[in-house]
Amino acid sequence: MPSLRLFIAAYALAAQVALAQAPASSSDAASARVAGKVVLVEGDALHYDRSGALRSLRVGDRIYEGDRLVTGADGDVHLSMGDGGYIGVRPGTELRIDLFKADGRPGDRSEISLVKGSLRTVTGWIGSTGAALIRTLDATIGVRGTDHEPLVVPQGAERGEPGTYDRVNAGATYMDTPQGRVNVRAGEAAFVPRGERLPPEVLRVIPNLYRPTKNEGVFAGLNERIHAQLQKRGAAGADGAAGADGGAGAGRVDRPGGVDRPDRPPRPERPERPNRPDKPDRPGRNK
Repeated sequence: MPSLRLFIAAYALAAQVALAQAPASSSDAASARVAGKVVLVEGDALHYDRSGALRSLRVGDRIYEGDRLVTGADGDVHLSMGDGGYIGVRPGTELRIDLFKADGRPGDRSEISLVKGSLRTVTGWIGSTGAALIRTLDATIGVRGTDHEPLVVPQGAERGEPGTYDRVNAGATYMDTPQGRVNVRAGEAAFVPRGERLPPEVLRVIPNLYRPTKNEGVFAGLNERIHAQLQKRGAAGADGAAGADGGAGAGRVDRPGGVDRPDRPPRPERPERPNRPDKPDRPGRNK
């Protein structure tokens, strides 16, 4: 579909312009692709780059392929992704960005390994093409233009049966294992137990294992805003691309927090200037 490819290419260029403005770390490698940018950090949160170097996270930091994020019991990290998506990494979570390619081409792809804990993500254009995956020790979760919450309960955890869960708030996902696959629709949650070689199943009720953070309010309506922004930017980029090889319509991407900027208040009207008094006639010069 040419129009979809044109839209993705235009939006990709806009997103890369925004990400390029984030500060780079000294450990950046020339071959590493930028996956996203940190837009919120609270509590205990650590960042391991792909060389294994450890540093704390700061708002504005870039996140690259191969980077690993670890949050403590009070840690909360939000990422603005290069394809216009958004990820909230919840407390007690460990994940790795295995692959993130968002060039606006058919080969764009995202793969994230979730070791333990939970995240909530609204996918960008990569998810809308079905090329976004989240892998755990138990299963692979495929994303289809979604707001969803994968969760991994490790062995020995105090709460919950060990295994992988996925709750879908909008769109759809699937959970795949060697023993089978299930589709998960909005309002449903799926589960596969750890180490029992059983197929995944859709649960009858949503488990009470999910613990939203105090910053969870950012996700209210975010799925709709992100996808409206993708369509808006794509349409603008497509118009510009038709006249200038696909680049003229691409500008800076809006921050994918999805929060609209408030309208500026109208400027107060300037008071009318008082009328100047008439100047007296100058006396005529003598000829």
